[in-house]
Amino acid sequence: MIIDAFFQPVSGGTYTGPTFGSLPIVASKSYIFSANDVIANAGVILAGFLVAMTGSNYPDLVIGPVVGLIVLNGAQRILSLK
Repeated sequence: MIIDAFFQPVSGGTYTGPTFGSLPIVASKSYIFSANDVIANAGVILAGFLVAMTGSNYPDLVIGPVVGLIVLNGAQRILSLK
């Protein structure tokens, strides 16, 4: 991404690199990363709220692995982009 950002001004500000669907791959990777970050943060907030309300550690133990699987899925999606 750093290399793409470096060469973008040289190409007149128009991204001419590879695309995935209608988005440049760099934008697709950023979108996947940001979406996963929002989901993970929402999961952490939800788990914290449920732990505070119930006094039990089980919400954290359930939501933590789910968030981990979502992050791993996003990483696999990012790595599969070409």
